[in-house]
Amino acid sequence: MMHEDNTKALFHHFYGEEADYDGYMSKFYNKDIFKFSLEEEKEKYAIRLIVQNTGLDVYRVTEFFENGFLTSLSMRKIVSAMDKVEEQFRSLEVKEGVKPDPQLLRLFVIAKRLGISNDYIVLKIAQYFSNIDRFCIDRLLPLLARNPKTNTLDKVYVQTDNYGICYLLVEDIKNNGLCSYSMIESYNNHNDGEKKLKQKIAYMLSLLG
Repeated sequence: MMHEDNTKALFHHFYGEEADYDGYMSKFYNKDIFKFSLEEEKEKYAIRLIVQNTGLDVYRVTEFFENGFLTSLSMRKIVSAMDKVEEQFRSLEVKEGVKPDPQLLRLFVIAKRLGISNDYIVLKIAQYFSNIDRFCIDRLLPLLARNPKTNTLDKVYVQTDNYGICYLLVEDIKNNGLCSYSMIESYNNHNDGEKKLKQKIAYMLSLLG
């Protein structure tokens, strides 16, 4: 195994800068040179770690981290971000004696630890709800709907592409922390619906530390 840059430098040292490196070396191999990117491998490894620690698929993890973001971090920081994640929301309950499903919450905690801003996470979660992403609604609606003052479950208004303004209502919370919900079209004008949704999300994130 040899490093192409070093080999090219040695070649030009002996034969001059004008010598045809590619033409000369093609005599010795019949396949393209393997291009190894340490940064690319580091990013792939970091994504695999987060996937393993959250139980989420690669798509849900990578949409939280822009291309190249993870390569700018040290591996020590990336690995330490996985440490004792659930301690930050172990006191949360979606109903008495029932913990929330931890998958997405783990991702949010890890993202926050790695430097992803609350504003960015709020935006992504709001998009989940606007797209009526059932996977996320099943897991997050009980936390977003809970009124911290009355401890009751409020309606959560969302602006969607297909249904216009509607509200989501928790129908039932199962013992695994997931919920059943209904979606009812709203005939009232809720211009501040998106703002309220983002406020609820921001409050939920504040509970994660």
